[in-house]
Amino acid sequence: MNSEFSELTLADLYSKSLLDFSDRPAFSLLKKESLTYKEFGVKVDSLVEVLNSRDIPEGEKIAILGGNMPNWVVSYFATTISSRVAVPLLPDFTAFEIVNILEHCEAKVLIVAKKLLYKIPDHIKGRLSMLIIMDTLEIQKDIHEAKLVIP
Repeated sequence: MNSEFSELTLADLYSKSLLDFSDRPAFSLLKKESLTYKEFGVKVDSLVEVLNSRDIPEGEKIAILGGNMPNWVVSYFATTISSRVAVPLLPDFTAFEIVNILEHCEAKVLIVAKKLLYKIPDHIKGRLSMLIIMDTLEIQKDIHEAKLVIP
C-alpha cells in the first residue's frame, strides 16, 4: 500500500480528492448525468447541512436504500463524514427484510430511491424523523415540515 495514503481516513481521502481532482468526473451513469468532484462535494456538504439543521445528532443511524447512482455515494459520504452511522440496505432485499433491518437498527432517517419507496410501509415511515428521496435528494418527510431540494 502507498505510504502516502496509509494513514488517511475516509474523510481525509474525500477532502484530498475534492482538492486534487475538483474538475474531473467523480461519478457518472452511462449516457446520463456526470458529477465532478467539486459538484460531488457541494452535494455532500448540502446534505450534511440539511442533517445538521434538522438536529440529526452525530451517531444517529441513517438508512440508505438505493441502487447504483451518484446520489447513493453522496448519501453515504454525507452520512459518514458527518459522524453519523450509515446503514446500507441492498435494493434486492425484500420489503420484509428491509422492515426487519429498519426496526432493529432504529434509524430515524431514511434516504431511499424513488423506485424502492414501495418497500417502505407506512408504519415505518411514521417512525422516521426524515425521509429523503435519493434520486433528487428532496425531503419527502421532515418533522420540521420543510421541503428542500439539494442542488
